[in-house]
Amino acid sequence: MKALRLLLLLAALMCLSGFIGVFLPMEAVGKLAARYGAGGDVSKPFFEYLFRLLSAAVASCGVFYLLLAKDPARHGPLVPVGGGALAFVGAVVLGTGLSAGMPGLVYVLDFLGCTLLGGLILAAWAAWGRKGPEGKEGKP
Repeated sequence: MKALRLLLLLAALMCLSGFIGVFLPMEAVGKLAARYGAGGDVSKPFFEYLFRLLSAAVASCGVFYLLLAKDPARHGPLVPVGGGALAFVGAVVLGTGLSAGMPGLVYVLDFLGCTLLGGLILAAWAAWGRKGPEGKEGKP
């Protein structure tokens, strides 16, 4: 259970970093975009809207993982849903990065982080489910 809680906490911290994007000045966003080959012109209102929306959505997911980490047994089937969601995001990141022709440096860490962490959460949940809350065979 400790490993599962640690993995969920790591997912929470990873996602909560999205709060930075909610408040990051668009000038800094433009510099980051230029650094990763997306051009530096982020002055379009729609770009700012999407960037802040995505940042807030990711940060909100961090709150979800934080709640799961507090007491995974209490939240039952939401734990594997959270692990599967991370793995799914990793797959989307990889597919989008490849199809858009982005440099690997831009998306490979997101892909690896989401996919591996999601898979580890699923594996830890399955292992805990076999042992049960008191270390005996049983369901979570």
